[in-house]
Amino acid sequence: VPVVSAEQIDEAVLAGKKAFEMFSRMTKEERNPLLLACAEAISANSAEMAELLCKEQGKPLSKANKEVQWAVTCFKKAAEVSIPVKVLHEDDAGRVEVRYCPIGVVAAIVP
Repeated sequence: VPVVSAEQIDEAVLAGKKAFEMFSRMTKEERNPLLLACAEAISANSAEMAELLCKEQGKPLSKANKEVQWAVTCFKKAAEVSIPVKVLHEDDAGRVEVRYCPIGVVAAIVP
């Protein structure tokens, strides 16, 4: 069973940081086509990805196919999400807003 090294994790986090820098500066309109392209790429390669999941995790092909389709759905839903700006106060003197902004990269080991 292959094991990921600490160096490989560091490389993945570094790649994530580079992507974060680019994505965090993009508008929703700039990000959405990229998210939808990811969904399309996963969908176009779904059979191969499901086979890899079977080999990697030993799960039945039917469950692997569902997992791949779930990933496609996640990317499509992410393209639909709009995080609204919450206006706490507004008057002639100004406006107070709460905005949710990306803060960084997370590395996680998941099943």
